[in-house]
Amino acid sequence: MKNYILLFILLFIAKTSAQQGELVGMNRAVESHRLDKNSIIIDKETSKKITLAEYRELWKQYPNSYTEMKEEDLYGNPISFYYIKSPRPLNENIIGKSIQIHRKDINDEEFDLSKIKGKNILIILQLDLEFPMINVDLIKEAENLALKKEGFISVIISHTNYDNAKVFASEHNLKSIIIPNSINLISQKFKFSRYPMFLILNEEKNVESAVKYDYELEEELLKFE
Repeated sequence: MKNYILLFILLFIAKTSAQQGELVGMNRAVESHRLDKNSIIIDKETSKKITLAEYRELWKQYPNSYTEMKEEDLYGNPISFYYIKSPRPLNENIIGKSIQIHRKDINDEEFDLSKIKGKNILIILQLDLEFPMINVDLIKEAENLALKKEGFISVIISHTNYDNAKVFASEHNLKSIIIPNSINLISQKFKFSRYPMFLILNEEKNVESAVKYDYELEEELLKFE
């Protein structure tokens, strides 16, 4: 029995470590899995297109460089990339930043944040919609805190794929609009080093608050009464 318990603990630690590694190396994952000879890569410093061979040479010369998605389609698939030499900062100040999201949700319906008028928005950044990488009760409490307020909508952004995200949302009765397959969106628009994160956007789509914990979220939402 003790051996089974030990095995379970080791498997849990391994999965958790994998997610932490994914957070640290998020850009590298995009490079290794998405870039090929057909990829459109633009040097952001010079605005010139570079080949995959040139990119690989630059990557060797500047090991802290990274790629950033320039354009994506409505399903989160990259169309083109920026190559950036300087290291990317984490946890940059996002307060006051304008957020725009135009993607397909888990029901294959188009979600365009710019077209939502007269609403405040809770954005929940949750990397995984799967156990054991999610505290689903915490996420449900967060969305309920927002949705019980007049004039609020809740949006969950996750890198879980469409099918798995849709099944998880149905099984756990999540009420938010869910934008799946969003590893690029999360890593490049928000740039946090820990998740989940909770962002409150005002009616102009500017970030009013960015908090880590549900009790902080409750305090921030009181400001909208």
